[in-house]
Amino acid sequence: MKKSLNLTFYNKIINKIRIGIFTHSLRNGVIQRMSSLLINNLYKTNIFNLYLFSHKNKQSEEFIIPNNVERIFIPKYKFNNIFKEINKRKIDILVFQFPYDYAIKSLKIRSILMNNFITFEYTNVIPSDLSEKEILMIGRNHDKFKRLDLGILSMEYINNEIPQYEMVVICNITINHNLKTISNTLNLGNTIKFVGYTSTPEIYNRNATLHIFPLISESFGLILSEAKIYGNLSILVGLDIVSISKGGTYIIFDDDICSILFISFMRNY
Repeated sequence: MKKSLNLTFYNKIINKIRIGIFTHSLRNGVIQRMSSLLINNLYKTNIFNLYLFSHKNKQSEEFIIPNNVERIFIPKYKFNNIFKEINKRKIDILVFQFPYDYAIKSLKIRSILMNNFITFEYTNVIPSDLSEKEILMIGRNHDKFKRLDLGILSMEYINNEIPQYEMVVICNITINHNLKTISNTLNLGNTIKFVGYTSTPEIYNRNATLHIFPLISESFGLILSEAKIYGNLSILVGLDIVSISKGGTYIIFDDDICSILFISFMRNY
């Protein structure tokens, strides 16, 4: 960061800037991943004292942050504790990433749109050669705005027309079995592979040809960004508002699964 901004800092700073970063957890999600990247990048500059406020205590398979970053547990049902913890640690800047109206009003937050960090070293990525007949879909199974069921339903039609295609779904199905139930009902057990949660989705981007992005609520679109880095064609369902939606995408302005089939069919030929 210092090199890219052409900045020079003294080795010893008496009053470091105190930055608090508030996130749900450090596992399974774009905000969580971005929080980890933000902390790791700010940590390198050596001019900040960093504090992580989270709704979850430390979990397995978390995104990594430095061990000496203080972590403060704020239960959802005790959100007002954040004011006490902010004052106690004399926080100068709070990075708050939730769309909670009551919290934003209480904290009197001035909003700043900050584009996400790119999660991979672009020059070290070997793009997919697009030879595999593999469709990728990533998201939180329990979040209704992700609409992963739409992608599952489209596979019934894709499987009938271009049966050589398979789908890999990255999500935690232990929370909600709905997607697997739909898959089994449609007899797609051999066509759709649920690989569970992973903090390294890039291993699946390497082999993907298509990426289905059916959600209806998104800001930057980290998953979309990662698909583009690997050269995967993405199918968006109505999300032309996402800041990186242009280029390398097909945008469908309806929820018709046949439209997804059409794009998949055209991509195959």
